[in-house]
Amino acid sequence: MRRGQIRFFSLVAVLCFLAAALSSPLIDNTQQGVDAQAARARKAQAEVRAAIELLNSQIAWPKDAPSVSLEIGDLPDSVNGQYNSALQQMHVTGRPVEPSLQLTLLHEAGHYFDMKIMADAFLPKPLPLLSLPGGITLMPAQFSSREAKELQAWRKAVRASKLYQSLRGMLTNGKTPPPSGLTHFILYVTSDEEMWARSFAQTIAARSGSALSQQTFDFVKPRWPLAGYWNADDFGPVSDEVIKVLESRGWLHPLKLKTSAATDRN
Repeated sequence: MRRGQIRFFSLVAVLCFLAAALSSPLIDNTQQGVDAQAARARKAQAEVRAAIELLNSQIAWPKDAPSVSLEIGDLPDSVNGQYNSALQQMHVTGRPVEPSLQLTLLHEAGHYFDMKIMADAFLPKPLPLLSLPGGITLMPAQFSSREAKELQAWRKAVRASKLYQSLRGMLTNGKTPPPSGLTHFILYVTSDEEMWARSFAQTIAARSGSALSQQTFDFVKPRWPLAGYWNADDFGPVSDEVIKVLESRGWLHPLKLKTSAATDRN
């Protein structure tokens, strides 16, 4: 995921995206429809490139970090992105998503950090599940966000946040339990691995000074807590712990301080 770390298949992604769109009976196959699909594919590419550049500006990738193949294209409507730790594959949707496809890729990069970078650094190496032809070895998924003692302070900060407490409170407050679909969603969002991916994405966006950070806060505010991300007044302690974890192993580039024009001239 450093430069060259994610292999960005731009042409393949566009062609796959267009092929899927043109074969769907629900898609407008007129020239206007084709042009609209192509425009969406270009926009998705641009957002993914921007997210990779943002990641590279903040993350000092370990030299032995494995490459991850990245694809842009069709996913179920309820899924914006996926990371497969066994095959080292990342997949993000090509359709417009809220608040941003950039945040989606940062989120999936958070899963990669959790299940690969931090797992390799903080957890015992597991025994292989299966060896396949071609030298491919399938390893069991490991979540440092759940297990690593190095993330204990982060887990404590997450559980103390208003977001986590409000979501979990929806499961226990009131005379009747919430609908099963809402219960499943809350348990999913408040799992350690999801909380890590979300806090990683928001931290990287905020630390970079990118407009993505404020865009995310603006998206979250009217949808809180079910947006599943933190409000600005709730995120500081969680973000501080993410930064401490990343800095502990030299995984963050030094923060570049902005200087005034007068200072620059001296």
